[in-house]
Amino acid sequence: MNKKLIGKITHYFEKANVCVIELCVNVKIGDKIFIETDDPFEQEIISMEINKKPVKKAKKGEKVGIKLNEEIKGKPKVYLI
Repeated sequence: MNKKLIGKITHYFEKANVCVIELCVNVKIGDKIFIETDDPFEQEIISMEINKKPVKKAKKGEKVGIKLNEEIKGKPKVYLI
């Protein structure tokens, strides 16, 4: 699998199953990501927010909230695949 680091999760909100990632590359809705946890998984970005406002794309340096399909532990790295 060819993967490119997009950032590290800085916060995780369990009830909403949303993580906050400080981006080191640009991302957009529809991109596929890989979350490197103890039980790694892949998913498509279907929902993103910046400051509680929905966005379709986000730029390097921004902090973006992404809805996850699975629960996570810790602050894993996230990759674009």
